[in-house]
Amino acid sequence: MTTADRIRLPSPFRLQGLARFPELARLDEVEAMAGWIHQQLEARARSTDPDTSHDAARSIGEMTEKRQAVLDIIRAIGGGSDEDIIDAYRSSSAPMQSASGIRTRRAELVLCGLVEDSGMRRQRSSGRHAIVWRVT
Repeated sequence: MTTADRIRLPSPFRLQGLARFPELARLDEVEAMAGWIHQQLEARARSTDPDTSHDAARSIGEMTEKRQAVLDIIRAIGGGSDEDIIDAYRSSSAPMQSASGIRTRRAELVLCGLVEDSGMRRQRSSGRHAIVWRVT
C-alpha cells in the first residue's frame, strides 16, 4: 500500500488553488496534508537494515523537542542564515545537537511550512551568500 493509498491528498490542481486561497481548505484536506507531513518527518529504517538502525529509528522521539527549540531560536532572533541560527542555538539553553542536526531540524520546519526563505541573502565570511530563514 502506498502513501497515496493511505492518505487521500488533494489533487495537484487543488493544492495549487489552496496555496493561493488556504481558507478554502476543507478539514479532511488539512488532516490529509498534516498526516502526509507527519509521515515525511518519521524516522525510518529499511527492512534490510540491521537491528541497530531500527532501534535508532524508534528512539527519535526527542526530535520534536529539538525541532521546537530550533523554531523558537529562529523566532527569537527574527530570522537568520543557518550560521546565525546555529550561533544563537549554541548560546541558548536548548537541547544539545550538532550543527548538522540544527540544519536538518530547520529543513524539517521548512517542510512543515513553519519556516520559509525570506527572499533575503546574507553574505557569509567566505564571501558566499546564505539564505535568510524566517518564521512564516
